[in-house]
Amino acid sequence: MVKFKGRFTMKQYMPGKPVKRGYKICARSDASNGYLYQFQVYTGKKDVSAISEGLGNRVIINIINDLHSTSPLLVVFDNFFTSVPLMETLFSKNIYAIGTIRTGRKFLPELMKKNKKYQKNESLMLACRDTVSVQWRDTKVLTLLSTSHIMNEMTEVSRTQKDGCKKKVTCPKAIADYTRSMGGMDRFNHLKSSYTSSRRSKKWWHRLFCFLLDSSLVNSYILSVHNHNIARNLLDKTLASKLTKETLAKAETEYRAALQRHVTDYLQEKGESSRPEGLPSLHSVRRGCTPKEKPVSLAGLKKVPFEFGGEEVRQQREGEVGQSGTGRWPGD
Repeated sequence: MVKFKGRFTMKQYMPGKPVKRGYKICARSDASNGYLYQFQVYTGKKDVSAISEGLGNRVIINIINDLHSTSPLLVVFDNFFTSVPLMETLFSKNIYAIGTIRTGRKFLPELMKKNKKYQKNESLMLACRDTVSVQWRDTKVLTLLSTSHIMNEMTEVSRTQKDGCKKKVTCPKAIADYTRSMGGMDRFNHLKSSYTSSRRSKKWWHRLFCFLLDSSLVNSYILSVHNHNIARNLLDKTLASKLTKETLAKAETEYRAALQRHVTDYLQEKGESSRPEGLPSLHSVRRGCTPKEKPVSLAGLKKVPFEFGGEEVRQQREGEVGQSGTGRWPGD
């Protein structure tokens, strides 16, 4: 979600998100470093055929259309997009997928919809053609679909106990792979929010422009870290200076030329010469100021001795103030 609270037709309200109002963006990023490959801004409902197909299916299909590889690919997404028809469609395109799914979705096995009370670290696996349904309980029951795993494929993961120690537990390999791969967009959002250019505005396109700018900076940073280890703030300053140097130099030249024309026109209207005597040229080079090197003499200063009054002087002054009794200084 790109935050925006103004008035525009594309603005969405999603109460379950940290940013509740703004532009809804679906994106594809690298799971290892968060590099943003492609994104799509939700602009509203489409035709009837697209609505019957489902928003999640349509978004995923549109985002992966540009994926071309001779080796199999793995796509991971959350329960907003996951459905059984989508998993079958991706598998037919030689694309493996893993995604959590809501137990109320269509075509899900009825045994998983009953919400069985599992014991901790207990799991259930079912298979239908090329899709495997997995349920596993850690702190709560997690349900997902996968086309890149087989039945009864298990692995060991580390879990932190209440006393802080680590313990190895057995869980389905599909859940371990999902946990490891599902974090690309979180990494991207973290990098984008660290040095964001987004500011409050009533113009509908300002927030989207800032999103594009921040996304470009994040991708540049990820590539620079891969090739040369450089701090994020130094990279942003370098890019900003190189992008604005030519524009600022051109603006300064135009400002100087316009100021010169304005002064010349003003003097000609007054009937004076176009260039008054003593007025330096705009292209003249001036010598910088130099500090004085002559030492300062203290010979003419008179030394005034400083004497402490002591306890007697202090008591005498307090007596004079006490004797006045009028709240005024003595002698007034």
